[in-house]
Amino acid sequence: MARESSHRILYLAAFCTAISIAVATAVLLAWYAEWPRIIQPLPQSGFMAFNTALSLLFLGIATILLLTGYRRGAIIPPALLSLATLAEYLFDANIGMDEFFVRAYVTHPTAAPGRSAPNTSVAIFLGCVTIVNYAIFRRHVAQLIFSQMLAVAILTAAVSAMVGHAIRLEPLAGWYGLTHMAPHT
Repeated sequence: MARESSHRILYLAAFCTAISIAVATAVLLAWYAEWPRIIQPLPQSGFMAFNTALSLLFLGIATILLLTGYRRGAIIPPALLSLATLAEYLFDANIGMDEFFVRAYVTHPTAAPGRSAPNTSVAIFLGCVTIVNYAIFRRHVAQLIFSQMLAVAILTAAVSAMVGHAIRLEPLAGWYGLTHMAPHT
């Protein structure tokens, strides 16, 4: 019974990872093809920054590598991108990484053109910590509980942003008037 339950969790993780990779890939392609409806599906909502889509793609790849038995993977790029974005917000700086890959042509009131939302960056970094924690300590019950707590924090950030978009309550979709988390993030 417990083994069947763990298989269901792995299948759910693989399914969610596949969706994340598909959405991230679609958004990355949309940035290059200049399809703004994919990047920003709701006109009044935030858009998915290129770096956000890139980070989600790397998180998905890291999750697949973890699920297939590899402990090293693609976790460093999203961790560095999310930490650099948070540092840009914290120090009110612009180090140029927001438009390093593509010019931000989708407009929305943001701290800088093309910058990921701070709540998105926090969620991505927590996702990185969760993957590293699980890869290293997956046999320790306390660390598994810690990974689950991080997953709940990520889910809370995502659901609060979705609810904020749905009822048009700005503080839930974005933090303190900064860039909003995109609905499809």
